[in-house]
Amino acid sequence: MKLMTRREAMVQMGLVTGAIVISDCATNPATGERELILMSVEEEVALGKQTHPQIVNTYGIYENSQLQSYLRNLGQRLVQVSPRKNIDYTFTLLDHPVVNAFAVPGGYIYMTRGIMAYFNDAAQFTGVLAHEVTHVVARHSAQQYSRAQLAQLGLGLGSIFSEQVARFAEFLALGTQLLFLKFSRDAEREADRFGVQYMSEIGYDGIHWSYFFNVLERMQGDQGGLPEWQSTHPDPGSREDRVRDMAAKYQEERPGKDFIVNRNEYLQLIDGMVFGEDPRNGYVQNGVFYQPELGFRFPVPRGWGVANQAAEVRMAPENQNALLIFRAMEGGSPKNTAQQFVSANNISVQSSSEVTINGMNAYRVLGTAATEEQELAVESYFIEMGNNIYSFHGVAPPNRFGNYRGTFQNVANGFNRVTQESVRDVSPRRIDIRTANRAQTLQQALNSLGVPKDQLQQVALLNGMGLNERVLSGTRLKVLTG
Repeated sequence: MKLMTRREAMVQMGLVTGAIVISDCATNPATGERELILMSVEEEVALGKQTHPQIVNTYGIYENSQLQSYLRNLGQRLVQVSPRKNIDYTFTLLDHPVVNAFAVPGGYIYMTRGIMAYFNDAAQFTGVLAHEVTHVVARHSAQQYSRAQLAQLGLGLGSIFSEQVARFAEFLALGTQLLFLKFSRDAEREADRFGVQYMSEIGYDGIHWSYFFNVLERMQGDQGGLPEWQSTHPDPGSREDRVRDMAAKYQEERPGKDFIVNRNEYLQLIDGMVFGEDPRNGYVQNGVFYQPELGFRFPVPRGWGVANQAAEVRMAPENQNALLIFRAMEGGSPKNTAQQFVSANNISVQSSSEVTINGMNAYRVLGTAATEEQELAVESYFIEMGNNIYSFHGVAPPNRFGNYRGTFQNVANGFNRVTQESVRDVSPRRIDIRTANRAQTLQQALNSLGVPKDQLQQVALLNGMGLNERVLSGTRLKVLTG
């Protein structure tokens, strides 16, 4: 996690709302067909503007101006060949390791550095970007939002927790309600079809985009955090064939036209990019969460899952019927911050007191609050360290709260400073672009580049190749350092 300013914290406290009114059938800008959408363009744009700062505050922006510009410039080129240019588009590269790209209503499109790591040329990057642009152009998010409203369904919360526990986070105004609505197969096919068209019109090779679906198909395991592009999009295998066929047909109809792949240019662009979790933003080791840059630590309950986000750390037991949220912000005092929290969340306080935690001034609040569905028990600690206030919020239904209160208290009372240099001197793994010095198999090349045996399969997947595939002399390859 990263330190939030008080202003950022207040922005984060807002949840996605926005009045939805029934409007006439709207025209899908991509297909020209009439469709029922319960959200006007103005409401769609307003919803995107409200959602965007929450996404940024939750997952963070990857601070690399060259990559951000690359994403923005290619995105705007795709918009210019689309039929929907009457809204402003915002393209953002998120500092998150999960493999994902997604769009929310109103022209907001995101890629993670996690998915950037697995692209092997500019065509693959552009294909996924064109796919997400199509979701905005065709108003797929607005359609899904409308269907959810009609069915009186809630929106999916981007977290590791169950719907019940997610509601706890929403109630406490500490969660982020994100519009990660799963699109229909028809919408995904439409995004693929027009994605091929848009990327081809600006000169990129859709056939090479199709190869990325093979990478997705080979990926296994839960990467946590944001919902994965792999899991929210159906059947990568058949999509590879379909995208390749559509791209080949487009190219056959335009003989003599060259289509861009730009493998070396793209690999040079991501050379040095952070790969995987960045320990500088916090990491768990031997049951303790460490934040090396801010210099603190606290224990993680045994068997609890941890979601380390840019603005907060969330922890929950396996049965997911409790939630512990940690947050940091600048300024104030423990008591004043606690009073603001109580007022903002309408907490009925049962008891409160000043306490001392490992020599630091703190304030404790125990209370309850009523949601639309049930009453919740809440215990919060606000701890002053340096110029910052650090807070823990333990939440559970009253009939289960007693089972978890001791755990909540142990974590909060375990908050302390970190001074060991070994804990604070950490660095992330990074992508390092190297060159094969002769024609050989990928495995031989990776061995010669010093890739450890236990990393061979992962690095082969990063390169979109099998270990037995042949590489030519001079082929540029990704390896991992750090």
